[in-house]
Amino acid sequence: MRRILLSLSLLLSPALFSQSELESGVAAWNKGDRAAAVAQFEKALEAKSKSELAIFHLAHAYSHTPGKGKLAAEIYQTVLNGDPANMTARWNLAILKLNEAGSIERCRELAQAEPDNKNAQYLVAVMAWALSYNDPGNNAKLIEEGLAEAKRALVIDPTFSEAMIYQSMLLRSKARAADVEEDKKPLFEASNAAFLKGKTLKRAVPFKLPTLSADALPPRLPIPPPPATRTP
Repeated sequence: MRRILLSLSLLLSPALFSQSELESGVAAWNKGDRAAAVAQFEKALEAKSKSELAIFHLAHAYSHTPGKGKLAAEIYQTVLNGDPANMTARWNLAILKLNEAGSIERCRELAQAEPDNKNAQYLVAVMAWALSYNDPGNNAKLIEEGLAEAKRALVIDPTFSEAMIYQSMLLRSKARAADVEEDKKPLFEASNAAFLKGKTLKRAVPFKLPTLSADALPPRLPIPPPPATRTP
């Protein structure tokens, strides 16, 4: 099955797609039956579909299915091999590979390609914090980059609470790395202010899988949320 689904020749072959398979998969997904949805989306590609909708629905389902993330990444990479400018595939691949080498480079490319997308700028800030947290003293440039990207995201959306929270955490990292004790206090104060503002604006909304449509591409994969509690 894996060989059939991920074969480049299948994904790029002439369309023999049955719309009913996609609709059945979407209906199953929206009812919460992931296994049935995946099975229907797989049938669509077994039928040698070139349908972008079928390809992205299957990859989306794999992305949200434990143990299937690598398969989803391979599908998005196959799409990019044929269409390097496909921003949905680029975004989703970057999200799936956040814990792999080259993650921040992929995020930077997204931010450069979509300068008006607050989430793209925010994603760089998230990765800058994650990569600098354990050793802030040797990652001053990365911390400053993260702060700059968080600021850009907040210029686009001044109520972007998640960006405020990461701005707070980056400021704390900068404070921890400061050599002069007097420099730490204003940074910690600014961090506290950003954190409190972000928490005030943020509303606790449980994560819910998005509703899919057979007539549109699935939404882009979400950025992992900030930590539930503030880091030291």
